[in-house]
Amino acid sequence: MLEIKKSESKPKDKDTKKVVNKIKKCSHLYLQEKGIQDIPKFTPSKEVSVIYLYNNAIKVVENLNGNIFPNLKCLYLHNNKIKKIDKLLFDRLRKLYIGYNQIAVIEGLEELYSLEELHVEHQTLPDGMGICFDPRCTLSLSRTLRILNISGNRIPSFSSLSFLTELQSIDASNCDIEDIKEVCDTLKNWRYLTVAFFCGNPFAKNHRYREDIIVNCYYLEVLDGKPISENSREFLKRLEVRRLSMPKHANTSINLADVIDDLPKNYPPPLQKAVSAQLLQGDKFNPLNGVHDETLNFIAWRGLPKRRPFVRKSKTRSAQNVDTAIIVNKFSYK
Repeated sequence: MLEIKKSESKPKDKDTKKVVNKIKKCSHLYLQEKGIQDIPKFTPSKEVSVIYLYNNAIKVVENLNGNIFPNLKCLYLHNNKIKKIDKLLFDRLRKLYIGYNQIAVIEGLEELYSLEELHVEHQTLPDGMGICFDPRCTLSLSRTLRILNISGNRIPSFSSLSFLTELQSIDASNCDIEDIKEVCDTLKNWRYLTVAFFCGNPFAKNHRYREDIIVNCYYLEVLDGKPISENSREFLKRLEVRRLSMPKHANTSINLADVIDDLPKNYPPPLQKAVSAQLLQGDKFNPLNGVHDETLNFIAWRGLPKRRPFVRKSKTRSAQNVDTAIIVNKFSYK
């Protein structure tokens, strides 16, 4: 662990050389929870790939750029007092953690050409104020960003993220999003999205929000921590296509027999609802409820057990006939 302390007196040349040598040989700088208010000036180092500066009191991001740390890949700046991000110049930075700060506008990331993960969750802002993304920032990150965490923030416009077409995972839980249509229109642009979290938003109170999101995603595998099967996805997409093909003011209900190929045409509506619920849970529909022909064992009627004649109890029993005066009502095999 490398610790950097400020001193009022001018450091000696020998001490300075020791610190420089340590930084040059170190791949991780552990500067978290040091009460740092101003990021100190570092000597250039090609070895440093990870810098931990979280849980401090930093207000301005300075003295950090690609000229000093050309091979930096991960930067942890969460849980500080940062209000604005100036231009970060790192060609190889892949992960940036700036959550739990006071940032209202996500900007200054245009020069991060290799950024894959961005965490900006839970920004401390005045009541009613939410974070927004600079269009230049989202456009520059559209080719590289894979993971985005914006949870715990108020998002005035979800459509501003539509440029992030390479996203594979997003956490937008507890973001005070109300318009499910705006979310679905944005999801159509994310062809590689496999994991999504939207729980805690106002639109998630609707019991059909899962179906709306699954229909508008191509390969979504997990929604709010619950897996999505391929059968459920295909069933919902067929159902949506059937629903869109019907007239807008039509009062007729959709027949599931037209949506599911294996569903018999004579199934009553209650049974059709049960089948649709089974498909939504991820089970594959089988008219025999999963029983295959090779597992059925039929018994010939001649081999069934025969019943003995019924014998009534006598009203008066003696001690000698206690064992014989019983009801014989059992099955026996010959």
